Amino acid sequence: MIRIGGSNPGSILDGTFVRKLGRFDVVYSWGVLHHTGAMCEAIENTAQLVVPGGTLALALYRKTPLCWFWALEKEWYCRASETAQARVRGLYVGLLRAAFTLVRRDFSSYVSNYSGHRGMDFAHDVYDWLGGHPYESIGPDDLNKMLGQLSFRQVRANVHSAAIGLFGSSCNEYVYRRTPG
Repeated sequence: MIRIGGSNPGSILDGTFVRKLGRFDVVYSWGVLHHTGAMCEAIENTAQLVVPGGTLALALYRKTPLCWFWALEKEWYCRASETAQARVRGLYVGLLRAAFTLVRRDFSSYVSNYSGHRGMDFAHDVYDWLGGHPYESIGPDDLNKMLGQLSFRQVRANVHSAAIGLFGSSCNEYVYRRTPG
């Protein structure tokens, strides 16, 4: 859903709605397009909102070897009972705590400082991660190719190193500029 100022909400997947919005110097979409169920279409529609010479800033789930698992888990989680969801959250947190212990990191400190780093508390973020369906991910090369075909060039990126994705995928962050003219 898009809400600009006091306007009526709409969907980034609705091309007619998107065209009516106009074009902007800066378009910012942080961690939402991968939850639309049609991420590539959502990225393309978002890119249409940027004027030539304008900036597009995106945060999108990075591609990992376990993205297939997380897509299935999120679909299941959204259909599961509250009791089953609570059990899965407990299992996830327990496994994460064990992983911290194995690498000698302080899990309690991580949780207590979490909101300062993420902008939401740890428990809410676990719920959000496990239930964030639909779920899609994209690699930096695929995103660069897609946006290159739409006349964008990458200005900056914060791309996490490839990992298996055992506890999730996290987001890569990108800034692109639309080629003038």
